[in-house]
Amino acid sequence: MKKGFTLIEILVVMAIIGVLAALSLTGFGAARKNARDTTRKSDLGQYKLALEAYASNNNGLYPKNTYNGNSQSTSGIFAGTGPIITEYLPKEINDPAPTATYSYHYYGAADGIIYKLYAALETGGYWILCSTGQAGKSATVTANSTCNL
Repeated sequence: MKKGFTLIEILVVMAIIGVLAALSLTGFGAARKNARDTTRKSDLGQYKLALEAYASNNNGLYPKNTYNGNSQSTSGIFAGTGPIITEYLPKEINDPAPTATYSYHYYGAADGIIYKLYAALETGGYWILCSTGQAGKSATVTANSTCNL
């Protein structure tokens, strides 16, 4: 009598392994989205600390976007040689997804007296940090001084 596996037994084992692999990969994708969202929240927290350090050295005023001169901008002060990168952060921090960006809006006449930081979350909505100390998730974000929380 020969010892070994039959073709049917091998195919059954391969099918079971395939089903288990498909189930684990489905759960893994959601975990990766949550991990990237956690990174976004942490990055915005680092930017908030840098903005507060900047304001403490500049009479309580937050930076206007000297990168492109726009008061409602996306990432300008945090890019390349912007004022926050060169003085208050060790390096430029980028969103974990290459197509997404962190946004900073300041409000005030010439210099910022309040600001809002936010990023779109892959699990839905936006994570928002405001100069008022509020932080949290919102379904929408507006380009004005409202904190949306």
